[in-house]
Amino acid sequence: MHLVSAGSRWHSPKTQATLVTLIAFLICIWSLTGYFNHVFHNEILRVMGEQQSSTASFIAGDIGVEFRERMNALEQFASEIDAPKRLCRGCHQQDGKNTKKSNQHK
Repeated sequence: MHLVSAGSRWHSPKTQATLVTLIAFLICIWSLTGYFNHVFHNEILRVMGEQQSSTASFIAGDIGVEFRERMNALEQFASEIDAPKRLCRGCHQQDGKNTKKSNQHK
């Protein structure tokens, strides 16, 4: 039976090669994790920005359509109103009231 001391086991070329390979593998995994984290973070920010822009454009389009509909309704309503005649009628009525009051004070 061949007994190997614990200290000599770490100095074995096979053990050292295995440890170096394991450490290199772990460093690669850690580096790739950091790289993919950075790439995915930037990609998520880009996609979210596109989504927000698309949503804002969609909502702005709806607001524009509703605004035009309401403006058209207001313009149609305003064209149906004979505003100058109503204003003049209001002026004549007030002039008549003022004349009546001034005639009563005399």
